[in-house]
Amino acid sequence: GKSANTTQPHITVHDVSDVRNFTSDAQKSLYIKRFYYRSGKKLWSAVLTLLLFNLALFFAQFERYHTRFLNPMS
Repeated sequence: GKSANTTQPHITVHDVSDVRNFTSDAQKSLYIKRFYYRSGKKLWSAVLTLLLFNLALFFAQFERYHTRFLNPMS
């Protein structure tokens, strides 16, 4: 919004809207970061729980298979 022949730069509507967009974008990104941080913690705990559960399940299956393989009579 600056023109060459004036000594004083005048602010246009475009400049103001740019500043507004920048601040709203900053707020949005901050909110998104907070949201992702919160949901990320929940997600990680859920993923870890699932992984542990699957591992336990796998080991249970493996034990069952192992015992069946070792003594097929049972």
